[in-house]
Amino acid sequence: MQHSLWVRGKLLSIAGLSFIHLLKLQLKNNILTSTRTPSVDIYWEGNSNPGARVRVLVWNTSLGSFEELASTVADSKGAVKFYRSVPTGSHVVEGKVKVLVQHSVGYSGGNLSSKTSSFIPEHPADTPRAQYDFTLAWESDTQYYNESFPDRQLDIHNYLLRQRVPMNIQYVFHTGDIVDEYDKPVQWERANTAYAMFDQAKFPYGVLGGNHDVGQYDEKGFPVYSQHFGEARFARNPWYGGNHKNNRGHFDLISAGGHDFIFVHMSWAPKDVEFAWMNRVLASFPERTAILATHEYLNLDGSMSPTATRIKNEVVAKNPNVRMVLSGHVHGAMKNQHFFDVEDHTFLGAVCLRPVGR
Repeated sequence: MQHSLWVRGKLLSIAGLSFIHLLKLQLKNNILTSTRTPSVDIYWEGNSNPGARVRVLVWNTSLGSFEELASTVADSKGAVKFYRSVPTGSHVVEGKVKVLVQHSVGYSGGNLSSKTSSFIPEHPADTPRAQYDFTLAWESDTQYYNESFPDRQLDIHNYLLRQRVPMNIQYVFHTGDIVDEYDKPVQWERANTAYAMFDQAKFPYGVLGGNHDVGQYDEKGFPVYSQHFGEARFARNPWYGGNHKNNRGHFDLISAGGHDFIFVHMSWAPKDVEFAWMNRVLASFPERTAILATHEYLNLDGSMSPTATRIKNEVVAKNPNVRMVLSGHVHGAMKNQHFFDVEDHTFLGAVCLRPVGR
């Protein structure tokens, strides 16, 4: 026995906020408790923002939670259509199927301040608040702080926490080399103390393993890195999208200022399987503006290592949603632009700031 349900609706997003359409669909005569275990066809037709991802989820009584049936991207006019067949055995309660249609995925913390907000800058050279919408913060190669100057690492995080609201900081990147020597537990203890500040504040951030974190030549430090900054540390965060090999790579989904982002992080010395993972993840979210964070990419003279060149040719060039690459490893600052086909779709940068210590 088959049943069909048609539903129409509208989902729109304002300034990155996600909207949902929650349905409790009554099925005739409660017959879906039959031992024949029929299924029900669910049709949803509606409108969302053009290019927005829309998901259909159904309540699973066995899991006690919603499970995703399908997702798609709205067309250029915002039109969306779904058709899915749902087995009723674990999806019907008292003759009802609970269906959730959701605009977008990931996390939006909302604006913490605006261009009209009044704050006293901590430094006279700070960009005036009226000139930007939100901030993405970036730190890299802090290994010498956690080796010898731990107070400097704490200073950085205290500053970011103080400025989270005034600067509307939506996310913090760290592009590797959290510690200097992966086999020195005290350095990881210092790093854990610094990042626990973000964890406790529920401040969205992402890290990756640099050569000092995992071992430049033998890569024996990956288990130690994952022990401290693996999946378990981040899995419950609403912005955490998924990972590769216990956070050797991972991605986060953030919406800020009306933009939907995917931040893809990849640790030191990616191999073929890591390249395949990056491409698979980026291709899964073509509607999101992508920022790729890796440890080694751009040198101070604008040149690139063989691994970096491969990332550019095999990942960045093949995924037009990649607009920026952040990296560390070299000590200084450099930016560059590369053009692919018709569209300039990436901005390349590398930075490592260390006012004290080596």
